[in-house]
Amino acid sequence: MSVIKFVAFHVISALYCSFLVKGDAGNTWGYQDGIPPALWPREYRTCGGRHQSPIDIQTNRIRLNQRLGRFDLSDLNLINNIRLTLKNNGHTAEVDVEGRNSLVVNGGGLPGPYTVKQFHFHWGSQDSRGSEHDINGRFFPMEVGAHNPAFDEIIGHMNDVRHKDDHVDIQAFSLRSLFPRSTDVFYRYYGGLTTPPCYESVIWTIFQEHIQISERQINQFRLLGDRHFRRFRSLSDNFRPTQPLNRRYVYTNDPRGYQYQRQGTFGRQPVLPIAVPNKPFVNRPQIRESEVIFVYIQKVAASIDKLAGNSWGYQDGIPPSQWPIEYRTCGGRRQSPVHIEMKDVVLNEQLGAFDLNDINVINNIRLTLKNNGHTVEVDVEGRNNLLVTGGGLPGPFMVKQFHFHWGSADNRGSEHDISGRYFPMEMHVVTYSARFKMFEEAKNSTDGLAVLAFLFDIGDHNPVFDEMIGHMNDVRHRDDHVEIQTFSLSSLFPRATDVFYRYYGGLTTPPCYESVVWTIFQEHIRISQVQINEFRRLGDRYFRRFRTLSDNFRPTQPISGRYVYTNHPRGLQYRREGSFPRQPLPVSRRVARQPIQNKASRTFIRQPMQNIVARMIPRKQMQRNLILNNQRHQSQRNFTQAILMQQMQRQITRDIQRQLRRNITQEIPRHVIQRQSIRNIGRQQMRRNFTHEISRQPFQTNVERTIPMQFLGRKLRRRLLLVKGKQVCTFILILLFFYLLFTHEQNFIYSQVEGFYEVKTDSQ
Repeated sequence: MSVIKFVAFHVISALYCSFLVKGDAGNTWGYQDGIPPALWPREYRTCGGRHQSPIDIQTNRIRLNQRLGRFDLSDLNLINNIRLTLKNNGHTAEVDVEGRNSLVVNGGGLPGPYTVKQFHFHWGSQDSRGSEHDINGRFFPMEVGAHNPAFDEIIGHMNDVRHKDDHVDIQAFSLRSLFPRSTDVFYRYYGGLTTPPCYESVIWTIFQEHIQISERQINQFRLLGDRHFRRFRSLSDNFRPTQPLNRRYVYTNDPRGYQYQRQGTFGRQPVLPIAVPNKPFVNRPQIRESEVIFVYIQKVAASIDKLAGNSWGYQDGIPPSQWPIEYRTCGGRRQSPVHIEMKDVVLNEQLGAFDLNDINVINNIRLTLKNNGHTVEVDVEGRNNLLVTGGGLPGPFMVKQFHFHWGSADNRGSEHDISGRYFPMEMHVVTYSARFKMFEEAKNSTDGLAVLAFLFDIGDHNPVFDEMIGHMNDVRHRDDHVEIQTFSLSSLFPRATDVFYRYYGGLTTPPCYESVVWTIFQEHIRISQVQINEFRRLGDRYFRRFRTLSDNFRPTQPISGRYVYTNHPRGLQYRREGSFPRQPLPVSRRVARQPIQNKASRTFIRQPMQNIVARMIPRKQMQRNLILNNQRHQSQRNFTQAILMQQMQRQITRDIQRQLRRNITQEIPRHVIQRQSIRNIGRQQMRRNFTHEISRQPFQTNVERTIPMQFLGRKLRRRLLLVKGKQVCTFILILLFFYLLFTHEQNFIYSQVEGFYEVKTDSQ
């Protein structure tokens, strides 16, 4: 039996997601043409991440996790109201799945149901390689098996998609018929897309059981590149090399996953009990030998606008407290929103003011009101770009969209808070740097995004929001959108935008990329109670599937050593009530502000207690605070000056002493210095000689041996002489005593002897 090539078959799915991004650069990337896989990280930064795919699966290193369970693929048998479209996307053959009914995948440890979007293939021109993943270092050259009629519908229409972007509708069939008989054992790891932009948002599932295909059928895939796609040379070898595992783990749901069988254990293909009205179900024949096709299930997860789906949420889905578990970037140290404490705000007047004149443009601009499943969003498109400049931003930024966050009550709704106080609603104007051609490239780049945040207060009716609120009935369901009448974006802003707060953070929704320059304006926007209630009714009236859209805010995140700056001294005195005497002027009446010229205005600025920021603060309290601040600042300056003066005086004293030493040394004659040196040398030599002599006299005391006599003090010498005199006198007295004693004894003996002789003589 001859050997044929391995084919990789992907089923790509996303939770409640109706489209999939498969690269943003057309055919700039490729396998043989265009940018090769080795250079993808240079063009697409996310392709150089640490959680890329495919990988090499080593069965001796996998971990058992029986909590993953098994898949429920029964919904994949549906064919009613399902449309299959065979498409040539320039890199592979792809089958898009569309229709009113959704093919849903459940179980298998996935965090919720997933809807099938499309499936495609990877194959090679030689028997040694074709799959993207490998197991134990093997890329599976496959043994030829029986003909598989489930693939006839796809292969039979390949002549209709000869050129890029050609597509043709094919007859619907059960997607489950393509799968192997058993899907009980699989491998699981977390990685990314295998094609640019390589987003690391995929839950990978590789089934242990394989699919059988005949040699003639696999050759039809190999002929695609030579027969149909001459512009792109050959579509064979359309696989990416394996990527490093980088300390990730591969899990299996069953102990049988530890014992991977090279020949497979696939007795029969499933016979599914489903009636197909348009086409009889294909009963696949018995398989003799296999190792053909892997079935992969990917999760295409959240990005800022399009890829998020509904896997994350606020009340439904993954709550904000668990975002860091599912989206690693949501657990970084520069997350948003943050708590802005006024006492910790740092003044930085170099930030300057914003130039918002370019956002007044309404010609060739299209506004689209959209329901993205989490909030109401207005996309800004058109030939003209709305630019935001100034305000300390690193260059011009282009407006992408703006959206809202609100709460179910007036005491909470905003994401940011000022000194512990929250506001009913907050608007975010999302912009991206003009350095990038597309928003997708900027959102994960340093300082690639800038968000202008505006806080809301309850007040008078604001007619500027009537256009948006009036069309909310047209976006009742997720992904519903409607074009609204164009208006100047600056008409939404408050009258004054010259005072703001600045810090560096990230997106407040997954994947929480830390690439945002945040600006929170001090001046608020007024909106009536009736208008904000229209936002609050959205969840109850229109989005019953997602419960309520209220309370769609993320809790504040740790500041983690970051600083919050303000561009104006008035930003250091934030008032709770706000200072919004008037609503913004209509677009027709709005004029550019003129620089302050008259004397009254200059006096108005020089007296901060009389300006707009201080109107709500009592004058006496403001003066008392001003005096206390001046006194405190003056005492700090005096203390600093005193310390500096003391340091200067000490330094001057040291310099003078050092100079005096130099002068004294220079004034001493040279011969005097030489004479003193000779004396010192002679004295030292005398000490050495005397110590040597003392060491040669063992009868001297320890004191004399250690210290030369000439260096002892006069009193000490006298004391030593007195001690010696006492010793001599004592010795003499002892000698005299013994002398007298000896003389006395001698006389006594003589007297005794004489008496003895006298007594003896008398006796005789």
